[in-house]
Amino acid sequence: MHRYFMITLLCSLFCLSCSLEASNKEGTVTVMKSLGVKQCEGGSVSAALIQLKNQLLKAQINVLDEKSSDDGMMHIMVCGANTGDIGVFTIPKKQEIKARRLGFELVND
Repeated sequence: MHRYFMITLLCSLFCLSCSLEASNKEGTVTVMKSLGVKQCEGGSVSAALIQLKNQLLKAQINVLDEKSSDDGMMHIMVCGANTGDIGVFTIPKKQEIKARRLGFELVND
């Protein structure tokens, strides 16, 4: 009897954690913006990512997650050309409009 109770309890907790994770993701959006790093100019991707994050924070937008990535496009290899590095941020959905006003674009999942 005690064993069945424990199994039921564990299954219930597992289902609860899955539903909480799903509802949390529903309330967020992923936005991106070019880091503006140029070839041959020695720009730091991590410094540019911090700068974009600070831009969001200054606008009172909560940053839940951030990472750098690339735009998935090929870029000409010449000094001064864009590297294609982008900053990708997860923010609350209710703050999407504020981020768009700052030039961030919605990432299609």
